[in-house]
Amino acid sequence: MKRNILVLALLVPLALVAIACSDDTTSPADIAGLYGLLDVDGATLPATTDSTATEVTKVTAGTISIDAGGRYTMAITYETTPTGGAPVPGLHSEEGTATMTSDTTFELTRNAGGTWTGIVEGNNLRVAVLITDISDTSVELRFTPA
Repeated sequence: MKRNILVLALLVPLALVAIACSDDTTSPADIAGLYGLLDVDGATLPATTDSTATEVTKVTAGTISIDAGGRYTMAITYETTPTGGAPVPGLHSEEGTATMTSDTTFELTRNAGGTWTGIVEGNNLRVAVLITDISDTSVELRFTPA
């Protein structure tokens, strides 16, 4: 009986240490991969993101790539059409670091400064961004595995 109590007395602290030291947070490897842009603010592509009396801007495509080490690259193609004119193509690209902040949320910290916040929804990623090339206000980009 004393032996069982002694074994139990030794195992309980070890179990508590193992629980305290366990890492239940996710890593960028959990969302690593190549994703294609599915929609912008829920609108299918090409999606109008800005419209004024003198021009209309539409996002036409995009990708985000996240590697297992947490580095990301995002590219968004768009076109701006002046009133009465032909579309002018454009490209927004950025790089930075992806960090999981919980099981379902992440942050993209841009090398150029600033941080975007995102949500993991099943296999998809949703991220709110303010890219002045495509809109004067924040838009939500939804990416799906490519």
